[in-house]
Amino acid sequence: MESGTIEEDVKPTEQEIKQRRKIDDSDEMVRATMNTYGVTSANHTYPILKTVGLSFCVGVALYDPDSKVAGLIHIIEPDRSRDYSAMVSIKNDIKNMLTTMEKHGVTIEARKKIQAHIIGGLRGDDTPKQVRERLHILGINNILTDERVDDVSLQVNQNIAVDARTGEVFNLVNIKPGKIDKLDEMRGLSRTMLGAYLTRDRKTLS
Repeated sequence: MESGTIEEDVKPTEQEIKQRRKIDDSDEMVRATMNTYGVTSANHTYPILKTVGLSFCVGVALYDPDSKVAGLIHIIEPDRSRDYSAMVSIKNDIKNMLTTMEKHGVTIEARKKIQAHIIGGLRGDDTPKQVRERLHILGINNILTDERVDDVSLQVNQNIAVDARTGEVFNLVNIKPGKIDKLDEMRGLSRTMLGAYLTRDRKTLS
């Protein structure tokens, strides 16, 4: 299976953004769209997750090195005009993904080993801070990446992929035009206390 061509990354546009390798977009990757998440594992037919368009939105990648199970969620900015807590909805985003990951071998005890990456959101936004706080509450403290951008026009970290075989996070490049499931598209426009949904991309583990 061809999962994408990997090449050495160039120097990042922003000094504080860690240097990551690039990987070409591929139809063989599990896609998480806005307000959805995907889960995969090293031995799955499709071991790489991807999401695109992180600017105001925040991507969170979780990887358990023991079970080699990975999850990737695309968290949209909470609608603070509604009468629910943004903190609660973000907590449920991550909890929903963890619940699916636990079905595939991630244990409660393994949470202290889970590697987390928080990528996206403008510097000064509340959402990335709340994500970090929710991860701590859920017992995930091994945060390897926590990156913001100052300018949404920067593309260096707005499209990412995570490989469940190694846990490596890539800058996703050469984005292919893809059709988004209509229900996933609708979910990307809504935000509730229930948290994000499992992507309807059939390649995901469920």
